[in-house]
Amino acid sequence: MLQVSGGARSGAAAAYSVSLVDGFNVAMVVMLHGFAGFAAEGRGRRCPTLGCAMDLAAECPPSARSPRGGCGAGAAAAALFKARCPDTRTNATDVEATPQDCVAPREIEVVFCPAPDTVAGGHHY
Repeated sequence: MLQVSGGARSGAAAAYSVSLVDGFNVAMVVMLHGFAGFAAEGRGRRCPTLGCAMDLAAECPPSARSPRGGCGAGAAAAALFKARCPDTRTNATDVEATPQDCVAPREIEVVFCPAPDTVAGGHHY
């Protein structure tokens, strides 16, 4: 699930995340483009690519496999998700490994089935 808030107003901070809490069936990342940075005001401009560019279904524990493909939620799957994709949320109190402080992005791009190294390099735009 993709969650996005803020960023629509000029100077507004954008908060975004990719949640694997309810399971996983396709690789997905979120990239922000055309953001404003307000370094002079002490506000950062970290707009990292977040999500999971890996096909986790192949590594899903047998007990967590969905009959329609993908991997369901659960403790074993959540630990796998977090270990392989640290820039996702795997439970209600989880946070991404990469900090974000993005101000007023003009474009939020959601990419399904991205190249496997899309997030691994810690891309910051």
